[in-house]
Amino acid sequence: MFVFVPAGVREIKEKTRWFRKPICKKLRGEVEFGFEIKGPTEGLKTSYPYGIHLPNNIASQWRETEQREKLEKEIKNVASLKPLYAVLHGIRASKARTGYKEPASETEKKFISDVGAAEYLRAAEEQISFIKYLQELGIPVVLETVAFTNFSFANGIFLPETYLDLRVGSLNQDMLKIRNETSCRLLVDIEHLALAQNFSQRKYTYAEIPEEIPASISEEEKMVTQEYGLFVRKGLPPVSLKLRSFKDEIKRIGAKIYHLCGTSDGKNYIERKNGKVTSHSPITLEDKGFRKYLNIVLKQKPEILVLEVAGSKDNPCWSDRPENVQETSFENLCKILAEKKEAEHIDIEALVDEKELLGFLY
Repeated sequence: MFVFVPAGVREIKEKTRWFRKPICKKLRGEVEFGFEIKGPTEGLKTSYPYGIHLPNNIASQWRETEQREKLEKEIKNVASLKPLYAVLHGIRASKARTGYKEPASETEKKFISDVGAAEYLRAAEEQISFIKYLQELGIPVVLETVAFTNFSFANGIFLPETYLDLRVGSLNQDMLKIRNETSCRLLVDIEHLALAQNFSQRKYTYAEIPEEIPASISEEEKMVTQEYGLFVRKGLPPVSLKLRSFKDEIKRIGAKIYHLCGTSDGKNYIERKNGKVTSHSPITLEDKGFRKYLNIVLKQKPEILVLEVAGSKDNPCWSDRPENVQETSFENLCKILAEKKEAEHIDIEALVDEKELLGFLY
């Protein structure tokens, strides 16, 4: 198994130092290390294995002809680097929104869809087409789970307020549909998946959102419900038809790559607390919620675990976090994995001793 840390090209040299920590040496043989590259890839050089995270909105921006020339340059550079994988976020169902520049509308803040089933199906086809284009260039695409919502954005700062940001690829049914159409691999961001479930199950901040499915539905709406597991109609909040536990979602998706961060309150993943954005929280040794989610992930025999903790330099909304929060979170993740390794070793020794004792007695 690998543990990857996020890094811009200029951060690689410094973050390579993390891999020489005593706790990392303790894990050698069980865990190896590498990077998930964020941002521009020009000048990328490292002897460690790596994946590349494509720009968050690249699938949506690809729709715009004027954006393609700039995006093609980055895409071709990624193809030439031959990463182990390249992470892709799901495409937005609405063509009206492609990035963070546009403020969320009051309709979006009420989580009312501005697209219907026909637009959702078109977006899914665009998603499939874009993945196949990347694959033709030799890029090993990995589709990442995303939430149904996103953070409002003002003056370059994420705000503790969410709006509807409907994309293709949130829960197991739409993820598996895209995988079956493209043969791409899947990646579970455990926070994104938990937040998608919060919305689909109308939990926490989404408890008051109505769930309405009219008695009469169109053929397109029926197709989206059957193939993607959602009811989507313009003017209504989206409704997930099959509500499953986190453990069941993880098992059905069957991913081998996972993005990890701490829980927002030591128990659950929620977007905001006490007027602050709580996403991409630090990993601490005391976080029982994180340990619970990690146990579910480890039972899937993952190949790569990726640290997804945000620090004070990533956005002003996290300015109160320590500057070294990623480094300490990485170290804590390694300590937790080492604890589990030691516990497994003790269990195996106990089992061997028990068998020897039984052999002696009988």
